Amino acid sequence: MIRLLGSVIILVGAGFLGLKAASALHRGTRSVEGVLTSLELLERELAFHLTALPQLFQDLSARAPEPGSHLFSACAREMNAGRCLSDVWPRLLEETPELDGVLSQALSPLGQVLGRYEAEGQQQAICAVTGQLRQLLSYRRGEALRLGKVYRVLGLSAGAALVVLLW
Repeated sequence: MIRLLGSVIILVGAGFLGLKAASALHRGTRSVEGVLTSLELLERELAFHLTALPQLFQDLSARAPEPGSHLFSACAREMNAGRCLSDVWPRLLEETPELDGVLSQALSPLGQVLGRYEAEGQQQAICAVTGQLRQLLSYRRGEALRLGKVYRVLGLSAGAALVVLLW
């Protein structure tokens, strides 16, 4: 009975590790989707409203999905404190927990453009970054589908193999 219980625990634990690895891939995809949606909101607001950038960031932080809302609220806080966005942008990208290295690298050029140029130039920069993020999203979705299945099956297979070896 104890061997059977131990075998079930090993199998469930290994299966859980596979599911956890697959969910990490999906979390990365959701981060890209959130940033993409946030940038599209920012682009639309720049096109149709002439709101000051700190106020715009504050408004968007309530409407944008994560991780964009976190980034926008941090931008608004820093700009309201009198800091220049181009000076604090790299630090804010590093401090946003859901942004990995690839997302931060794609977003880094916006720090030099936002608030410095007219609305059309800012929109063009956002559009360029949005294009990069769409490509990244397509790649990550494919990887999440392909590798997610592999991780789930690998977790269950490793657990079954370990149970067979220990039985």
